[in-house]
Amino acid sequence: FPSHDKHKITPIGKPVINLKKLAEGNEVVFSIETDVLPEITIPKDLEAQAKKLLSPEIKTEVTADDVEQALVEIQRMRLAHDGKTVEGELPALTDEFAKTLGNFNTLDEVRTILKDNIEHEKVHQEIDKRHEALYDYLVDSLDAKIPQSIVNFEIDKRIAQLEHDTSMAGHTLD
Repeated sequence: FPSHDKHKITPIGKPVINLKKLAEGNEVVFSIETDVLPEITIPKDLEAQAKKLLSPEIKTEVTADDVEQALVEIQRMRLAHDGKTVEGELPALTDEFAKTLGNFNTLDEVRTILKDNIEHEKVHQEIDKRHEALYDYLVDSLDAKIPQSIVNFEIDKRIAQLEHDTSMAGHTLD
């Protein structure tokens, strides 16, 4: 891009080219408008903030009630799978029921796996929460004007992802 060295800019997005003069035997005169990559200064304390937010050990607690609520959800899903209404009588929580859920011999094995899975989910929820806090800090600390073309691109990308996810679930955005 010819003006990069002269103006120290990095063009981004689709340029808009305006033809100003086009006549046989004359020079072509035109202008090009484009967004440019903004200059961004990273906060000096970003590394310290990242360590503060991301380093502490993640402690989670899975209660017996968490596990029992998950079991009730499994019972409801079993009813729906069997074509019964969710309001129907839930299957009894027995070792026989546990055997129908997979490679389990006892209900206690199911509870152990559920507890591990719930703990794993809680850890990942905390990690996501910490990442979001760091992103929020970064965005709030940056002093940069983001070009509208970048904002529009991100919006379009997220809408496309939402449309895809919704269609994969068998629905439409409508």
